[in-house]
Amino acid sequence: MALEYFYLRRRKGEKAEKRRGEKRPNSRYEIDYVRLKWVVVLFFFAVLLWWFFVSQVFVVKEIVYESEPSEPVVEKIEALKGKNILLLKTEELVANMQKELPIIKRMAIYRGLPDTLRIRVEERDRAIVWQSKENYYFIDTSGVAYERAEGGKKESYLPIIDDSGIAVELGNRIVSSDFVATVQKIIDELPAKINNESIEEIHVGESTFSIAVLTSDNVMIKFDITQAIDTQMEAVSYIYSEKRGDVKQYIDVRVLGKAYIK
Repeated sequence: MALEYFYLRRRKGEKAEKRRGEKRPNSRYEIDYVRLKWVVVLFFFAVLLWWFFVSQVFVVKEIVYESEPSEPVVEKIEALKGKNILLLKTEELVANMQKELPIIKRMAIYRGLPDTLRIRVEERDRAIVWQSKENYYFIDTSGVAYERAEGGKKESYLPIIDDSGIAVELGNRIVSSDFVATVQKIIDELPAKINNESIEEIHVGESTFSIAVLTSDNVMIKFDITQAIDTQMEAVSYIYSEKRGDVKQYIDVRVLGKAYIK
């Protein structure tokens, strides 16, 4: 019995020593630093995303114009207020605005963080007015139809009448810049060469290579746009000064060096 008792005491002592030497498992309250790090990182990015894209910090509040655009353009641009400045696709916005408002010739949008847009707009200048059937259009110096005009020459501008009545789509180039420049020159300089008779109408047929100008004395003068217009107007001036009494219907100076009258 004594031997058995000694043996049991020894075994219990060995187990106790073994337990003391073992590493105790982590407490349930011990911090997992790896997991905590990811939680902090995710929280940080969530705050950044909210700050950039949800908060009012980067919402467009002010728009600065380098030059004052027309009312329709201002109205379109002002609609950008309240939008997130970081999410604006400026090139796409410009393309869409030019398509919707052909009066915009060039445009640039610059971001001024956190909440300001700077706008540079160049609009088309009216050079001539084009009439197709009952519709009137403003044409710029490059020949682009950019806006409907109301009232034709009732509003004190002289329309170029398209006798073929071809439909016009805003934003498209319908005549060349040379055509526009030549017509402007005729409007400005011809009256002085025809005894100050006024120009009542300007007509274009199926081709824009030639035009016909109707004067207040009911004389039709035919020009070739592709030829030197100064030479043709000098020929008209000579006819008016030397043979005006022989002209009843028209003067045709489309062939350089010659003038046909009727």
